[in-house]
Amino acid sequence: RLSRLGRRVGVVNFPIRAAYPVHGFILPGMFSATSATYPRSLRAEVERELGGPYPPEPSVFRESERAAWVRAATESVERRGRAAAALAERHRPEFLFALFRETDRLQHQLWDELARPVEEIPEELRAFWRATDRACAAIDRAFRAGGGPAVTFVISDHGHGRIESDFLTNRWLAEEGFLVFRDAPVGLSRRLFA
Repeated sequence: RLSRLGRRVGVVNFPIRAAYPVHGFILPGMFSATSATYPRSLRAEVERELGGPYPPEPSVFRESERAAWVRAATESVERRGRAAAALAERHRPEFLFALFRETDRLQHQLWDELARPVEEIPEELRAFWRATDRACAAIDRAFRAGGGPAVTFVISDHGHGRIESDFLTNRWLAEEGFLVFRDAPVGLSRRLFA
């Protein structure tokens, strides 16, 4: 929808099978073929920027490979962040979506360790979250430097932890003018980005 309205969009790691033409770029994530970018040349552009391949989806977690898995997830977040920041800088989208699936996977697999007081959380997990924070900050800086709007959302599809209060996301979005309700349902990915 944004693209059809003439807005430049950038999408990094969205879970779709294949990219489709938009006014901007799509570097798909989970469920996609490795070359399924739009434009097709985007994969090579990203690999030049990274000096190697774009990170694959996190592998299946095995407790016996925990340390290597956490290291790989941390490196993947760093590389995805570099790719998204470089694309934002180079292509200057007006809307940018970047997803770090590693955060979800890490929380599902290691929640028992993350539920501890901060000082008791293992250092490699704190390092993962610091890498995620740095990646988000780099993307935000690149997006703003490219002329992107000054609104940035960092969101999760669900939380991990004790429930201490409620936050009604749709109500807040509507109150702030970011969400307008209408009668007809809208399909998410194609209608949002196309």
